[in-house]
Amino acid sequence: MADGQHVQTLTADPHAGSDVLIVGAGLAGLFLALQLAPRPCIVISPAPLGQAASSAWAQGGLAAALHPNDSPEQHAADTIAAGAGLVDPIIARLIAEEGPARVRDLIALGVPFDRTPDGALALSLEAAHSHPRVARVAGDLAGKAIMDALVAAVHSASHIRIVEGVRA
Repeated sequence: MADGQHVQTLTADPHAGSDVLIVGAGLAGLFLALQLAPRPCIVISPAPLGQAASSAWAQGGLAAALHPNDSPEQHAADTIAAGAGLVDPIIARLIAEEGPARVRDLIALGVPFDRTPDGALALSLEAAHSHPRVARVAGDLAGKAIMDALVAAVHSASHIRIVEGVRA
């Protein structure tokens, strides 16, 4: 820390059995920790889980090619076109291809995405999307709902050691 103080020192534990250290407890860090199962890992966070990550403030929803008439290829094409030359096409394709599976992962973790009366995901059409593909939670609470689900899953995962009050 800039003021020369530290909250906690994380010391090596030869009995911990983990060779994976995840610095940060936002959406990406917690999701990675869960995906590593059963491999032991340590997640360090400067605050109690869910209280310091900006991921919880994310509004809107997640864009993914989940509509029956949509495809990851079309999603990537829409993203590249909307980016007006600023989008790396390889990254756009990778994210568009992975999107549907990651939304399904979040559903499996208990994220309560909005649904239609028949139980399908309620997808909205926005901006430069050519198909409805934004999955939301209670309108604009996707970030909080995703983080709540991830925090609950991490707390119940035996392969994850959580160390709070540590800054890297």
